[in-house]
Amino acid sequence: MRRFVSLWPAALSALLMLAAFSPVNLGLLVLVGLAPFFAALMKGRAKRALALGYVFGLIYILTQMFWLQKLVTTW
Repeated sequence: MRRFVSLWPAALSALLMLAAFSPVNLGLLVLVGLAPFFAALMKGRAKRALALGYVFGLIYILTQMFWLQKLVTTW
């Protein structure tokens, strides 16, 4: 359980980056959205960096793909 708790900066960064784009459109969050992720990367080793990157990428990509279905069905 402790491993998953230490991955919260990646999840927070992914959610902040998600809020920066459509439909929320808080564009200025792009400037600070990656700060927790990069700060967590500076503290850890290679295995932790891999886990952080995986969590960030998974959450960000899966949440950003919602518009893909709308785009494909509209076109």
